Amino acid sequence: MLVPTVTADAIAINSLYSITLFLAVVVFIIVQGLIIYAAVKFKRKHADEIPYQDHGNMKLELFWTVVPAFIVIMLFFLSANTLAQLSGTGTTASPINNVHKVGDENARRRIEEAKRTDVVIEVDGRQWFWQYKYIKEGVRHSSQDNGELIIPEGKTVRLDLQSRDVLHAWWVPSFGGNLYVNPGEMSYVWIDRPPKGYYIGQCNAYCGLQHAQMLSRVKVVSQVEYDTWVKLKKAEQGGVATENGDAQRGAQIYVDGGYKYADAIAKGDKNTGLQAQEIADLSAYINSLK
Repeated sequence: MLVPTVTADAIAINSLYSITLFLAVVVFIIVQGLIIYAAVKFKRKHADEIPYQDHGNMKLELFWTVVPAFIVIMLFFLSANTLAQLSGTGTTASPINNVHKVGDENARRRIEEAKRTDVVIEVDGRQWFWQYKYIKEGVRHSSQDNGELIIPEGKTVRLDLQSRDVLHAWWVPSFGGNLYVNPGEMSYVWIDRPPKGYYIGQCNAYCGLQHAQMLSRVKVVSQVEYDTWVKLKKAEQGGVATENGDAQRGAQIYVDGGYKYADAIAKGDKNTGLQAQEIADLSAYINSLK
């Protein structure tokens, strides 16, 4: 791949891709070589020349039937083996459904039992940003204004993804595969013990006019840096996260957002990022009451 693969999932996927690419290149060279050889060797020398008529070659026909079939079967088993290695897949006899309808509690329970997880983050796909909610830490964050998903190094992180509007897709190549996020469904991604670093991905499904802005920036930091960031985020958000039924906190978000947006309009500031962020905060609070 053109980006570093830093998790076990990404390394497994990249290994399968490298094998497939190698086989594809070998087949391409053989096929194109034979085509060029035939075109040069058997080029018509006279306008009235009739080429030699061969009505079949059993050995050749067996070769180009058996060898491709063997390659396809081999790739099938390699792909199945790679899928079995990925985080949270369960077993061959009892696979885990990484996408299920919202409200399917049985599927949700199996997801929670699939793999030990250190950090759980709810991710809402919106037009056109990602809204993050850290469950245990009790803080919220957004990808707007170059906002990064902050996670600790060496830990297993699970992203619980859903879409609030249209089809989105979470894709950070360094962490592994691409997963679609459909309205009305829950999708799950495990980031398994990533090293420190800065990684970037892109929503891999066209989701509207500002699709290009829907980047997935991830910053992996040390545990100490992560704990410090959580404390600062809590202080920034008033010390506590919005809780279900917290009418006072919800009203304050609504009023503050209204004042900020009104002030921006008065100054002639057409920064839609501010409007979208305030709407997102209010929407998140309203959704918590459902």
